[in-house]
Parts: sequence; structure tokens; C-alpha cells
Amino acid sequence: MPWYGARYIYMNSMIGQNAFVNRLGDDFDLSRMLVVDFMHEFELGVWKSFFTHLIHILYMAQPDGSLVETLNEWYFFFSRV
Repeated sequence: MPWYGARYIYMNSMIGQNAFVNRLGDDFDLSRMLVVDFMHEFELGVWKSFFTHLIHILYMAQPDGSLVETLNEWYFFFSRV
């Protein structure tokens, strides 16, 4: 194994360190801090097709549109929280 010098050893000692872990402690779980965004898990066209299909299903279940109104109320309630 070749010898790279003090700079190489210093740089390798920095790998794996994280500012959040340094500040919040080793028991801090960084993955719990990140928010899952389901809109970016799907392509936009797939999400639009799925949502349109959901609206059609809700209209078929209750032709008067009461389930769609319930979905709208639910969305507006949770979007303001």
C-alpha cells in the first residue's frame, strides 16, 4: 500500500463525519429528520393519472360528489396544519 502523506491521512479521517452528528450527538438519527415527499417518488404523469383515477372512483361510488367534497375538505384541513 503506497504512502500518501499527512494530507491523505487527514482527508480520510474526515470521511464519515457529519455536521449534524457532531452537533446533535452520535445517537441522533439523521434519516428521521428528512421528510418523505411522495410527489418526487413518482413521475408527474403517473401521479396525475393515479389522482384522476381516484377522483373517477370517488364519483362512481357517490355520484352526487360527496366523497370528492370530503377529499377536498381533508386536503385543505391537512394542508394548513
